[in-house]
Amino acid sequence: MRLCCPLWRIHLQKMDEKLDIHSRRSALTLMKDYKAEDKILTGLLFIDPDSREIHESMNTTGTPLRNLTEKELCPGSDQLEKINAILR
Repeated sequence: MRLCCPLWRIHLQKMDEKLDIHSRRSALTLMKDYKAEDKILTGLLFIDPDSREIHESMNTTGTPLRNLTEKELCPGSDQLEKINAILR
């Protein structure tokens, strides 16, 4: 599929069959190959089988934010200062 504009042209195609989405090396090699052809590879390139769920990594609540009370969302200036100190 080609999308055209006077300044640029985009060519969309299905995923390259050489890509193994479970191999970091495969993704990096394919990006290098595409770059050598002046192409930009986009989309899902790699899935780390050992990755953790983002809520687990960031220790966030499983409750949707819209269901939290104001007190739960705004912990107070003392607690906020502690959070900011950790992130500095």
